[in-house]
Amino acid sequence: MRDTQVTSYRYVDLGGTLFWEISSSRDVQGRTHICDMNQEFGLAYDRENGAVLKHGSGDRVRSWVEASRSKLMKGGELGIEMANSLEAAYFPATPETIEIINRSVIGFTPDIGAVLRAIAEAVSTLPPDHIASIPR
Repeated sequence: MRDTQVTSYRYVDLGGTLFWEISSSRDVQGRTHICDMNQEFGLAYDRENGAVLKHGSGDRVRSWVEASRSKLMKGGELGIEMANSLEAAYFPATPETIEIINRSVIGFTPDIGAVLRAIAEAVSTLPPDHIASIPR
């Protein structure tokens, strides 16, 4: 019988720092630093079909959206239409919001509206001083 390993992807909070983790059924294969848990997290998505196109630190998602829009705008009518359908949402990286991302986004094409509503609900329970500390 052949031993097959299952690879999984998820965000993990390790001591207040958010990492992107790649694991097999046996062990962790790699981690990439994303941001601190008191920073902003972002999701870029296509407004037309809800597909999540980029996720990670707010700064990196913001840069990706700007660069992608710039490139697409040079692509004629279709490129302009695609650029105009790019949207992004930014929110605090908290255990609650990251749990929603792991459960609803990673490995799926989610209903982005449902994901953003769940995140808004999770963020609404945060103390005001926590939200105010996130750079805009």
